[in-house]
Amino acid sequence: MYFNLTTHSTKNLISIAKKHILTYMINNYDKKHNRISHLEKSKWTSIKKLNGWKHYEVLNVNKKRGIVELFPPCEAKTHIFINKEVLKDKKLWKRGWKS
Repeated sequence: MYFNLTTHSTKNLISIAKKHILTYMINNYDKKHNRISHLEKSKWTSIKKLNGWKHYEVLNVNKKRGIVELFPPCEAKTHIFINKEVLKDKKLWKRGWKS
């Protein structure tokens, strides 16, 4: 990525570079860790409690629709269905069981 120094200020160049680097890092991470094939039986922590639970495990993955079925291990009768893209949002979900 090349920039013309005469048309951009230093602050603009730094902010553009940061956005480019962060986008690259997030996309690389997602490609490596959030593939549908890696979601089977994976464990997730919700930032906010859903149905009274924070820790969930993947039960089923609908690859065509990109829908993931999760359940809290302490209450196997409760199930939630979310889009796979929602699991990528780090403001809502964390991979693994974390406090």
